[in-house]
Amino acid sequence: MKTIYHLVDIAAPRGTVAAALTSIEGLASWWTTQVSGDAGRFRQEYAIELSDDDYATYNYNWGYYLESLRLLCTNGSGKPYHPGAEPPVAELISVARATAKPGRADDLERELRARVAPTLAQPGNIEFALYRSLDAPTAFLAFEHWRSHADWRHHLSGEHVTSLLAVFADVLDSPPDIQISTPIAADGDTGPAPTSDVTRNAARRLAADVFSRGDLAVYDELVAEDYVNHNIPVPGIPGTKDGFRSLVIATRSAFSDLAVEMQDIVTEGDFVVFHDHVTATSTGEFFGVPPSGATADWTEIHFLRVRDGQIVEHWTNFDQLGILRQLGAIPA
Repeated sequence: MKTIYHLVDIAAPRGTVAAALTSIEGLASWWTTQVSGDAGRFRQEYAIELSDDDYATYNYNWGYYLESLRLLCTNGSGKPYHPGAEPPVAELISVARATAKPGRADDLERELRARVAPTLAQPGNIEFALYRSLDAPTAFLAFEHWRSHADWRHHLSGEHVTSLLAVFADVLDSPPDIQISTPIAADGDTGPAPTSDVTRNAARRLAADVFSRGDLAVYDELVAEDYVNHNIPVPGIPGTKDGFRSLVIATRSAFSDLAVEMQDIVTEGDFVVFHDHVTATSTGEFFGVPPSGATADWTEIHFLRVRDGQIVEHWTNFDQLGILRQLGAIPA
């Protein structure tokens, strides 16, 4: 016997929420209400004996319904789950931006760091990375890549997420900005139409023309004068347009056959995220590391903000220690 309790606080008018919840036949019998003053809370209880397979299916459907309910309770509009309305089973990308209150940035970083290991250990998680801005130390960015919407919803219901939400009011300057997207096939033959051809083209040019071919004319045109790289990977190089340009030159000199293959790309407004696979042979010195002739391969994730076709902000994530081990610079 599995007994589950869900409590949902609401900000939208109770009548709006109640009307939506009772719009599907039989749905009203699931719910009772507890109302105190201006605060409203809907409570749902059920106890169902199911096999593991049946329970997994039921929980998937209920997870979608709860996500619809969350949006409904926040803004007063939404569409409850009903059979046949499931979202397509597809990978999901979540990009969240959060800003800490003055004096609370270190507290927020500590809370976010504590969630890295539990998230990476969850079934369906492909990637989870955290970033803190160098030029605005109170600003944070979190990137999550999940195999399906169901895996992501299961993650949201976990204790390590719900406990984080409980501390947000104390440490955040404003509610986090969360963008949810589904990857677009990199070859352009399948997948939904991009939200912005301009931002997607900027990402493609960075990977193909700048990284793979070392075309500095394209770099100068593509990267804005006020470009900021929030976590440039080499100490001592500034996160500016000139600083990143010098890193591109040094990388191409050290790895003359470097090739970048874009695998996934997601656009959302002026923001674009892409995942790539890199292969390279160590043929020259790279910031004090002598050439070894070894071949290395690794994956990267790049986050770009694009303005008028130019890249103005940049975050990256890749396994630097793994690359150095493959090149023989540090013990394996």
